[in-house]
Amino acid sequence: MGTWAHFKFGDTHNPTVQLDFDGCEMIGYPATIKLLDSNGNGLEGGYAEYRRTGWTEIGTTGSDGTVFALLPEKPWGLRLTYEWITNRLDPWDVCAEPVVTFSTIDTLVTLKTCEDVGLEGGVAEYQSGYWRPIGTTDSNGEIHKEMLPANLLFRMTYAYGTDRLRQDTGSDPSVDFTTTKVALHFSGTIEYQSGYWRDYTDPMEMMPGTYLFKFYNSGHPTAREYLTISGCEMSGTVALIKLLDSYGNGLAGGTAEWYRTSGPAGWISIPGSTDANGDLFALVGASGPNFRLTYGCTQAWEQHSLLADPTVLFQTGRVVSDSGTCEYWRSTVGGSCPVWVPFVNGVEMLPTDAREFKGYDPNYWKQYFPIVGGTENHVK
Repeated sequence: MGTWAHFKFGDTHNPTVQLDFDGCEMIGYPATIKLLDSNGNGLEGGYAEYRRTGWTEIGTTGSDGTVFALLPEKPWGLRLTYEWITNRLDPWDVCAEPVVTFSTIDTLVTLKTCEDVGLEGGVAEYQSGYWRPIGTTDSNGEIHKEMLPANLLFRMTYAYGTDRLRQDTGSDPSVDFTTTKVALHFSGTIEYQSGYWRDYTDPMEMMPGTYLFKFYNSGHPTAREYLTISGCEMSGTVALIKLLDSYGNGLAGGTAEWYRTSGPAGWISIPGSTDANGDLFALVGASGPNFRLTYGCTQAWEQHSLLADPTVLFQTGRVVSDSGTCEYWRSTVGGSCPVWVPFVNGVEMLPTDAREFKGYDPNYWKQYFPIVGGTENHVK
């Protein structure tokens, strides 16, 4: 006939456990697993397991943060999972350490500007199998959550943009996300893509990353451009460089610069070159700078108010030799361009007041002709 008795294992704070006896022998290893928060309060819901040949369930911590078990075999390891995060004690000598305490830490996730101003409404998550919720930042840009220490990937979403950070919360429990102040000056309307097209307001705090932006301006085609946002601030005036041939078709391969007058003055190269439509997007540091465009060893200059019209138009002119004796024309671009460039009938050149040509006829030496964009130009 079975009987029972109450036992207390470990210190006087451990719970009293009832054990039922039946048969001639009962062997077990008493184990008490505790889960406490950063203030020493018990946490319910911690799932404990021990390892022998595989992982076997011990139980789940109750409202006092404790689970007790009389293990039927001597374990080799112990693990506890809480909120999808697992901590281990492996190896584990249950005879030397029958009471094991796991503790969470007060993990602080912040979302702030570079000026250390908290931002409300940021949605924080961490990855453990799937993305798990932490919460939403308050008016101070903060979220607190009791979590087991671990090396985790965190994700913050704000204004539809997302940034990720990997951090070992056991070493540093403060996970800090910082936005970038984006100021794009444009005479039309700007949207950016994050799942859907989102309205951009100038200026705007955004998560670092690469976004596809769309620029609308009345009377001009819509421009799309990928912009990489990083650092504390990204600002500039939007310029849409357009290069057309003498017939009004887009020309690829034109490179552009803008002239900076503030700070170190000089020509600043615009990354890339005009595409097949003759388009090149630029973010420049002035609203009405001088632009310089190079195409086919020719150059042209244009001063333009971008706030009135963001499109900076350049157009080449077609050049033909009426006599068919023109042999060379002079380039002043330098760099990889030769001084004297072989002439090809029908060549497209950027406009200039006077360009020098020469041919087979000795009398042809150093003859100058103006080149006008958007039309056919005739030289000797």
